[in-house]
Amino acid sequence: MNQQRPGQGRTQAKRRATSASSASPVSEVAPGRPMQQPARHRQLAKHAALATYVVLLAGQFSLERVGLTNPFPIPERAVAASVVLLFFAHPFSVVRRSGPGTSPVPLVRPVTILLIVLLLSALWAPPSPGLGNALWDIATMLACYVVLVQALQTSRDAVVSVFMTSSLAAGVLFALVGLSSSGQGERIAAFGGGPNVYARITGMGLVAAIYFAMRERGRRQGAAVALTPLLAAATVLSGSRGAMAGLAGALFVLLFTIKRRAWRRIIVWLVTSSPLIVVVYLKYGSVLSSTIQTRIVLLTFQERYTSGRDSLLAVAWDLFAQKPLAGWGLHGFEATYGQYRGFTYPHNFVVQLAAETGLLGLTTLALVVGASVARFRTLPLREPSVAAFLAGTALFAVASQFSGDYYDSRMLWALLLITGSALPSHTRRRDLHPMTSDLGGTSRSLSSRPPSDPVTAAPRTARPQSSPPNTRAAPAE
Repeated sequence: MNQQRPGQGRTQAKRRATSASSASPVSEVAPGRPMQQPARHRQLAKHAALATYVVLLAGQFSLERVGLTNPFPIPERAVAASVVLLFFAHPFSVVRRSGPGTSPVPLVRPVTILLIVLLLSALWAPPSPGLGNALWDIATMLACYVVLVQALQTSRDAVVSVFMTSSLAAGVLFALVGLSSSGQGERIAAFGGGPNVYARITGMGLVAAIYFAMRERGRRQGAAVALTPLLAAATVLSGSRGAMAGLAGALFVLLFTIKRRAWRRIIVWLVTSSPLIVVVYLKYGSVLSSTIQTRIVLLTFQERYTSGRDSLLAVAWDLFAQKPLAGWGLHGFEATYGQYRGFTYPHNFVVQLAAETGLLGLTTLALVVGASVARFRTLPLREPSVAAFLAGTALFAVASQFSGDYYDSRMLWALLLITGSALPSHTRRRDLHPMTSDLGGTSRSLSSRPPSDPVTAAPRTARPQSSPPNTRAAPAE
């Protein structure tokens, strides 16, 4: 029997380490054990997602709100989006060059086509005071979505974490600020924005709280559930009927996607947090009752008060009938009607699109809807990272039919892209690239590998550690 000389084991270990470091990383990964995503890639995706979310959340915030003047010749939102795009362009290009090819994020093309149609419609639009700002709005959205898509291709679960955490934090912050300044019979808002935008933020915060209630366990789950009464009260007290309808749509989506066990846990935590519910009711119960009775029961159902929306919709449909093919162009509603009556848009995304881009715009919107429905049918809708973003998409889609213009729907397209980037439910883990992080990540194809490749075939037995590094395997028969 050969006896191992002193130090021989350490020498062989060093040789094996040298051989492993010089080999291809993918070839050395044991089958069935996906390689974890580099931490720096995940951090890059997190930072890019956070910057994108802040720009989208800020909306049309201007320095004039804080007593300053804008030193740039373009709006502040366009400056912020340009800085984010340029800052992350080089890091993402390095990631693409250093790693394997990534699959395109679904739904990017139809959304991009819709935004490009809006941009091109400015070519035949009559002059209007808000045409320049509308062009900057669309350009800002495109820049933000470019960064968001790059982040999704790098690490979808990092983007999901950042967007949901930021949505919950923003919702709670807006809710606290708005509720602290609420008065009897007054619609609440925060940070100089309107109640419609305010309610969308708090409503999305409520969806994020439900997401964490589905995903977390123990105290974190209880904390998420405990925030739901605060966010729900803030959304109702805004008096935004469009946002409340959007929130109802989001809850309808969650009702059919949340698993039964998750619902049971949520109900248990709601019972546990009942003292907080009582506190919220004692503090704002009378205002809540007054808002519901006035804004919903009296104005909506009894008096059928629409805040003038019916006349705006009639004018927009009349404009569409005059030019049904390509419409009046970007901000054509303001140029032909709104600037003389004090309205810049008809407070309905679909109707405004019809009036300003005609059948051309409606066709591209139908393309987006059709591609989204086809994609959603393949997704695991009961996964929290899919269900929550689908609910958020429903919230903003419904709310955009009651208030806001093109730029007020900016979060809708971001949530749609994140929802569609999830892996289909029929995708198996062994079909994923080793760089893929989890089931909710973006898939990367291995179709270039032969069918007999061990990564897609049955697992093989790992080489024993004690075998000499230079031993060659016998050829297959």
